[in-house]
Amino acid sequence: MPPSGCRRPYDPAAVSRLLQQSRVDTVVAHALPRKQLTDWRDRYPATTLVNLQPLSALNIEAEVKEGLQGCVSFLTELRYRLRRSIG
Repeated sequence: MPPSGCRRPYDPAAVSRLLQQSRVDTVVAHALPRKQLTDWRDRYPATTLVNLQPLSALNIEAEVKEGLQGCVSFLTELRYRLRRSIG
């Protein structure tokens, strides 16, 4: 499932093509399957891969989850405002 605010679904095949055709410094994915993550790390060691997990999957205390959710909400709003200002 794509992260909140994402306009289109995640397409691992498109990311794979991009990694093959271009020099990519960083890929940020949401809940990427472990097998896919391992494959990309093995094939593209120069690319930093960030795999975001849903907060519900983390084994942490409720107060920490609430704080992280606040950070996620802030970053989502910041991204929205930056996109609007860029045009």
